[in-house]
Amino acid sequence: MFEPTTELPDASNAELSSEELNVPRIVLNADDFIVKNAPPTIRYIPNFIDAEMEEYLLFQVENAPKPKWEFLKNRRLQNWGGIVGKKSLISDNSMPQWLNMMIDKIMDLENGFPESNRPNHVLINEYLPGQGIMAHTDGPAFFPMVSTISLGSHTFLDFYEPIAVDEEAKTKSDRYIGSMLLQPRSLILIKDEAYKICLHGIEERETDIIHEKIFSRPSNLSIGTQLKRSTRVSLTIRNVPNDNLYLFVAGLKKKTTAKTAKTDATTKDDEEDPDDSDEEKKGNKKKKNETKRKAKIPTAKNGKKGKAKKGETEITEDPDLRSRDDYGVTTKDESMRHLTKK
Repeated sequence: MFEPTTELPDASNAELSSEELNVPRIVLNADDFIVKNAPPTIRYIPNFIDAEMEEYLLFQVENAPKPKWEFLKNRRLQNWGGIVGKKSLISDNSMPQWLNMMIDKIMDLENGFPESNRPNHVLINEYLPGQGIMAHTDGPAFFPMVSTISLGSHTFLDFYEPIAVDEEAKTKSDRYIGSMLLQPRSLILIKDEAYKICLHGIEERETDIIHEKIFSRPSNLSIGTQLKRSTRVSLTIRNVPNDNLYLFVAGLKKKTTAKTAKTDATTKDDEEDPDDSDEEKKGNKKKKNETKRKAKIPTAKNGKKGKAKKGETEITEDPDLRSRDDYGVTTKDESMRHLTKK
């Protein structure tokens, strides 16, 4: 758990301004930070924020409301801004001020996100040492650029060639292109071929070793240097052009209406006709119970009563029940994420 070393503002203070946190309003040109030996186009800005801001953000992440945390098999995450579907964002208008402050800082970059595509979704991932995420691409719902701020620890972000269906299968190591060393407090922006074609992921290991294929290797780190991971928090900041706030509201209304209608119908069915005799009332109640009992018995395709055998019935999956990963993939099988690209 993160413990601040200095006194920090109350996490519930939504009125905190960037001036109060001494966030410098320096205008940078993102294209001045292009990584030339990496797939086009990766921009990497070390020390995008200072240590004080990093500490403040970690404090805010750790003290977020408990219901915001979603626990996956190998990490936990928070979604801010709404739920990302295949083609749009179902916005819940929940972006807190401390994340909007980071969005403002990213929007200050020249040649970054266009004004018309201000980020409206933030995914926060917490990676413990040894945790990672399989290689994947981001989904079609997003504007074709992703920005990520790293907090707390470094990691290697690995890039791979896509899996080609029409050629002889290559191993993962054969498709490996190289890695970006993401240091704490840095910002990476990925677009063009690096975003649309290449897969990116993080290997599950506790120690990284500097090698020749590190695109962003600092001059003070020699080949063979070992870097031990600690807990890393990433803020993945993106734009979803199709923002459907009204769907969120309409969905709640529809759910409430349906529940009310069902309650009214049940109440009506349970009402007895005052003109019925005692014998008729008993008969009606017996028929209702018999109907309910039959409704509970599954029926296979052959029409026989009893439990349907596997393969006899068609199972339709409700897309709203499918699990979501940290890049918006909507598949149950984590190993297939890179083949069902979001």
